[in-house]
Amino acid sequence: MTPRRLRFGPELAVEPGGIPAGGNPAMRRLRDLPLNSLHVRPDDLVGKATSLMETNGETAVAVVRGTQPVGLLTWEAALLSDPEAPVSDSMRGLSTLVEIDEGAQAAARAILGQKMDHAVIVEGGKFRGVVSALALLSELQHSWDPMTNLPWSDRLREWGANRLNEDQEISIVFFDIDEFGKYNKLHGHKVGDDVIKALAAQLESVVDPRTDILVRYAGDEFAIGTLRNRAETEAFVDSLEPMMLRVAEIPDPVRFSAGISGGKRSRNVSRTQEEAAIHVQSTLDNLITLASRACIVAKNRKKEVLAVPAGRLQLLQAAVDLGEQVTAQVVLEENGRQAQGRAEASPRKKLRAVAIAVARALETLHPDAVVQIDDVIVHRDKRGQNMVSVLGHLERGPLTLSFRGTHAYGLDFGTSVALAVCEGYASVA
Repeated sequence: MTPRRLRFGPELAVEPGGIPAGGNPAMRRLRDLPLNSLHVRPDDLVGKATSLMETNGETAVAVVRGTQPVGLLTWEAALLSDPEAPVSDSMRGLSTLVEIDEGAQAAARAILGQKMDHAVIVEGGKFRGVVSALALLSELQHSWDPMTNLPWSDRLREWGANRLNEDQEISIVFFDIDEFGKYNKLHGHKVGDDVIKALAAQLESVVDPRTDILVRYAGDEFAIGTLRNRAETEAFVDSLEPMMLRVAEIPDPVRFSAGISGGKRSRNVSRTQEEAAIHVQSTLDNLITLASRACIVAKNRKKEVLAVPAGRLQLLQAAVDLGEQVTAQVVLEENGRQAQGRAEASPRKKLRAVAIAVARALETLHPDAVVQIDDVIVHRDKRGQNMVSVLGHLERGPLTLSFRGTHAYGLDFGTSVALAVCEGYASVA
C-alpha cells in the first residue's frame, strides 16, 4: 500500500485525537526541527541498523528504497530480531508520510494515527528524516496565544538565540496598534480582541516561514524575527505601511506602527562558551529593546504636530565632481546654521558619495548624532517615474532609528539623492 502524504488545508476538520487537522499555521515547521536522518536499505542486515542506532543515540531508523521511505525499524524491534536477517523482515510499513513544511501537529497526528512513536518526514516524496514523539512533545509544550494561534515571545527568544548562535544576522520588527485603548473603551473588549486578531491575520499572511517568525509579544504588540538583510527588512516594512485593518464594528480603518532594529554584530572567536552565551542573550535583548523603542517613536510621531516649521532643514548646495575619483560636496542650513559635508568614492558609487556627504553635514549640525547610510536605490514608482530611495539609520545615544527617504530622480542626481537623505533623516530626527 502506498503511504499517504499529509498536507493539510483549512477546510479539514478535527481528526481523531482532538488535534485540529488544519494545524497551527504559525507553528514551527518540521524542517526547523532536529530530524533523525538515519536510514538503511530493505536488504541491509538488522545488525547494521542496530549499530547505527546505538552509535548515534537514536531509537529508530528509516528504511529507504532509493529515495523513497518504505518502512521504519525501531530499537525494540531490532533487539528482538535476528541480527543476520534483512531489515525488511522486521521493519514496520508506513501508512502515512508527513511533508517537511507541515507543522509539528501534522507529525503528531501521524504518530497517533499509526500508533507509533515516530513519524517519517519527506519533501516531495523523498526521505528527509524521522521525528520522535518525545521531540514533538518538547516542541508542542511552547506557549501559544489561543486568541491568535501565534506563539508568545518565548519562541522569538528561542529562535533569535539559535540564529545568533549559528552566527546569522537577524533583525527584529515590532508592531503596535495605533490608539488601541480607544477601541476597548468605545466598542468593548470583544471589538478590541477583533482588532488584535485582524493584525495577527494580516501579519501572518505576509511572513515567510523560511526566513521569518511571527509572535504575539504582549497585549496589542507583535514582533517578527527575520533573516532578511537590512534593505529587505526596510522594504518589507514599507510594503506593510499602506495596509489598513478592517474590523466590522469599526467604521474607520485601524492602523498600526512598526519599528526595526538589526545590524552587523561583532564577532569574537576567543570568547569562552559561557561568554558567547551571555553575548547572544545581551545582543538579543538589545535588538528587541531597540525595535520596541523605534516602534514607540513611530507611533508617537503620528500623534505629534511638528514643533518646527516644515523645511527647517534646507539643502543649499549639492555639487558633484565627476573626475576619476568622484567628489561630492553638500551644504545644509538649519535654523540659520550652515554645515558642509564632503565624501569621495569611485564613479560607480557616486550616488552613495552624495548620501555620505549629506550624512557628514547632518552630523556637524547635530554632534550627538551618528548618521549611517546603508543603501541607495534607484527605482520606478507605480506611475513609472524614476525615484531614488536612501536607506540608513540614525544613532543617538542608546537609540537606533532606521529611516528611508525617497525623492524624484532627475538629471541633477546629486540634488535628488541629497533631498532623499534629508527627507529620510527628518522623518526620524
